[in-house]
Amino acid sequence: MVASEIVSQWPDEIRRGLLHVLDGGRLEPSKPSTVVDCTGRRARVIRPGVLAASQLRGVVPDLLGDT
Repeated sequence: MVASEIVSQWPDEIRRGLLHVLDGGRLEPSKPSTVVDCTGRRARVIRPGVLAASQLRGVVPDLLGDT
């Protein structure tokens, strides 16, 4: 999925500041990214990907999900 697809699918959330899109530009094919929800009191993995939760816990020790 490219950033423009996300922007076209969730324009209201972006406009209201509920969703932010960081566009990394055109990349070579790779494994899926890890998606982390940082909107709650504790960060939570919502899609496991190339970075395992165990790696992320080195920076965010109380990360929820992807055990």
